Amino acid sequence: MKKSKDKKVCIVSSSGGHLYKTYCLQDWWKKYPRFWVVRNDKFTSDILSEENKYYAFFPENRNIINSIKNLFLAFKILNIEKPTLVFSMGAGIAPPFFIAARILNIKSVFIETFSYIPKATLSGKIIYFICNHFYVQNKKLLKIYPRAKYIGSILPI
Repeated sequence: MKKSKDKKVCIVSSSGGHLYKTYCLQDWWKKYPRFWVVRNDKFTSDILSEENKYYAFFPENRNIINSIKNLFLAFKILNIEKPTLVFSMGAGIAPPFFIAARILNIKSVFIETFSYIPKATLSGKIIYFICNHFYVQNKKLLKIYPRAKYIGSILPI
């Protein structure tokens, strides 16, 4: 697959399910030069062993101190790497990077992942208003996020 040299992707992900779902999109992200911002744990190390990674401050969910640290980290990393896109499927690590991307005029894409009980996530509530493209995997979430686009279980390319 031919790689695009004029684009660079920053992939931001918490560990566990969010990381696994993002990893499953490798047919998309492997087309581009990229780097990851993730949690430093065994699962992440195993699944992303060959990937360029930065480690964020965790726990990040509802932790204001680590969120502020991650916001400063976001500006530092995004200024060093100069990506053309910031992408995430969650969770709490995403908002600081989307805030920094907005301020730095970097395009951003967020996917509110599928859930059987359609409920807005805290990250989704924050990112919805600042990202360029907001997608949902559950049609019922369109009532919560009316400007979102429904994509089901696949990533739009």
